[in-house]
Amino acid sequence: MRPLRCLHFLSGTTPTPGASPLLIRGGELFGTPLLNQEGTRTRRGGGQRRIHMKPIWRLTGVCLLLAAGLAIGAAKQPKAGPLTGTWECLAHVAGQDDTPFTLKLEQAGETVSGTFTNSAVELPLTEVSYKNGVLEFHVDAPDGSYAATAKLVNGQLSGHWSKGEEASGEWEGKKRAKP
Repeated sequence: MRPLRCLHFLSGTTPTPGASPLLIRGGELFGTPLLNQEGTRTRRGGGQRRIHMKPIWRLTGVCLLLAAGLAIGAAKQPKAGPLTGTWECLAHVAGQDDTPFTLKLEQAGETVSGTFTNSAVELPLTEVSYKNGVLEFHVDAPDGSYAATAKLVNGQLSGHWSKGEEASGEWEGKKRAKP
């Protein structure tokens, strides 16, 4: 491979304004005909040649703008809310053992979605909201519809659940530590 050297250092010429002339040994750079010291095209295999770096700087500029655009786009994505994660929960029923269940929640602002899982089934949460620090959701299970509310206090959920007029109780949940 032949060396690249700045033309104006070797020949004493002044660089073209807005360009970075390079001295190339050989007639082409990546298949592109090169210019001689007078700025005209030369034959392949000729003497010293110069090329202008404007196309390379343009490509570099486009790449930098694209990278900046991607970074700005990533920064605009909403940050995950405090409810996002897996919650290990217990439903308390008077006169019965506590019933464990798991909530998997995704939160962006007041918008929350997720699933309810117990030992028998995994069900989607419906009518989910998080307003003024209160989580509210419904679960349509095979044995009926459940409604629950809870407040997030010190990283724990605690609140009330009901199954229409049939049953009700309290519940609590702790966020599972990230693996």
